[in-house]
Amino acid sequence: LQERLHLHIIKGKKGYQRAAKIWIENGIEAFEQGDLTNSEMSTALEVITEHLPQILEQIERFKNGEKVEILNIHRL
Repeated sequence: LQERLHLHIIKGKKGYQRAAKIWIENGIEAFEQGDLTNSEMSTALEVITEHLPQILEQIERFKNGEKVEILNIHRL
């Protein structure tokens, strides 16, 4: 059984962090909050919803063995 398509989200690159896990297949849904605050999780869900077409495009490129871009999306 294959796991639903998902993203792992972290705050930055400083030290060990538990990543949040967000399903993006069959709807966008938080699965694990990791070290994100409630506010950060809300922002992450909004950003994913807003940029889902670009995210899915990069996932398809990865699956096809093509070069992918890291999407660094910042929202203050």
